[in-house]
Amino acid sequence: MARNGNLKGLLYLVFSVMMIVTIISKAIPIFSLSAQKNELEVEKVELEEQETSLEEVIDLLYDEEYALRYARSNYVFTIDGQSVSIIPD
Repeated sequence: MARNGNLKGLLYLVFSVMMIVTIISKAIPIFSLSAQKNELEVEKVELEEQETSLEEVIDLLYDEEYALRYARSNYVFTIDGQSVSIIPD
């Protein structure tokens, strides 16, 4: 009878170890995905702020005077008869 008890104990031990390994193998990807989710949420907030900023620039570009100043400063846009000299920083 003692032998039967030892066998039961060994089976319980093996079963317990298998369950612990299974739980850990399932938990690790969950924690990894949770960290990735947090990083993506931060990136989402940054992209939403960038989108808002770009929408403001788009709205400003509908103003002809602003669009002209923007083109002159960023794309060396000239009006007839003007010449542009680029001075390095």
